[in-house]
Amino acid sequence: LIDKNKTWVDDKNATDPSYFENLAKGQKPKFIWIGCSDSRFSPELITKSDLGEIFVLRNIANQFNTTDLNALSVLKYAIEYLEVRQIIVCGHYKCGGINASINNCGHGVIDHWLQSINEIYLSNKLQLDDKSEKERENLLSELNIKKQVQNISTTSIVQDAWNKDFADTGNG
Repeated sequence: LIDKNKTWVDDKNATDPSYFENLAKGQKPKFIWIGCSDSRFSPELITKSDLGEIFVLRNIANQFNTTDLNALSVLKYAIEYLEVRQIIVCGHYKCGGINASINNCGHGVIDHWLQSINEIYLSNKLQLDDKSEKERENLLSELNIKKQVQNISTTSIVQDAWNKDFADTGNG
């Protein structure tokens, strides 16, 4: 990784000698991205964005728990200090967190983290159980994204921002 980082730095300096100087001046992201920790997805890569353009919160299965101090702090910082105006919740198919929740394999502390997904599953059990395994995973991923958008929307941080015409949580 260190060698790859050195190569990346050299490549950036070769194409734009002032890249790191400009990056060090500060960030002004337009979006906060709440996404999955899955190593196959990088917000900057899949959106062809540069560093400093997206403020990112990642965790297993793109959860936003309204009692999670980290998530709340990231959201508050993004909206109030960085003046981010758009919130994106990005989930994906073939999500290991969704799969772990469906298979209920007993993962210790991860089970606690996935509790919200289990609740979504139980609330939609008839609809989900009627699907093939792949369709069930895909639909649960979609329902999970909608639930996280709802969770974000209920925070006083976003409610206050809406009252000031600051934030848009229409993306999920």
